[in-house]
Amino acid sequence: MKTLMVVLFLVLTVLPVQAGSDEVVLEIPSLKIRASLTVVNIEMQNGAAVWNTEQLGMKVGHLQGTPWIGQGGNTVIGGHYDFPDGSPSVFYRLNRIHLGDEILIRQDNIETLYLVTEKKVVAYDDLSVVSQDGAERLTLLTCSGYDANSGQFMNRLVIIATPVAG
Repeated sequence: MKTLMVVLFLVLTVLPVQAGSDEVVLEIPSLKIRASLTVVNIEMQNGAAVWNTEQLGMKVGHLQGTPWIGQGGNTVIGGHYDFPDGSPSVFYRLNRIHLGDEILIRQDNIETLYLVTEKKVVAYDDLSVVSQDGAERLTLLTCSGYDANSGQFMNRLVIIATPVAG
């Protein structure tokens, strides 16, 4: 199954979600991506704590245990690359993003602007990208490096963006 399931090997501080009454939306204008933002909860599966992304569909998900937008630290949002049938999902074109591209998050008539500062591919089980080591940033995650022999993704595409003071 091609999902964004991550086994947690670290303890994350769980902060309350600050979603208001209005829909929260993530936009990447350069890629024509616009997606509703939901919360991806941590669940126990086979004795391991994982983020369950199965319900995302064409939405993106804020990973529970990472700070909410604007609360400082590393806000992590995941989205699917494709669906089990191979059809494109919300982050299918994320690999086309460039340094300096804008990422917008809209919530309760407030817009938070980020600029892409880093793009990299890491191993599927590399959890360093969700670490909470200080600087405020937005991290987007999706699957990468599909291996047809195993039917699994072997890597993650990671996009890091920093907030624009405004």
